[in-house]
Amino acid sequence: MLQYIESIKKVDTKTYTIECMFHNEVVMRRIPIGKLISQYQDTPQIKELLQPQVFSQVSLDSYGTLVWSNGIDFCPDVLYGLSEPIGD
Repeated sequence: MLQYIESIKKVDTKTYTIECMFHNEVVMRRIPIGKLISQYQDTPQIKELLQPQVFSQVSLDSYGTLVWSNGIDFCPDVLYGLSEPIGD
């Protein structure tokens, strides 16, 4: 099943995590974006996400994925696989 994010609920610039609601969930999920940043930090645009003022400017595009103004986006299916449920 293809995943997409319906809404961003919380952005934590200290832990580089984003809490959001995926379209098929009844509970929020936490995405540890810091793992992706670490994995791809040789890419200058991804490394920019380590700057709290850049990281906090995340938004959703029309396809339901997280995007930043510097052109970085991550596949919602990958994000869902990395995420964990929050709450019951």
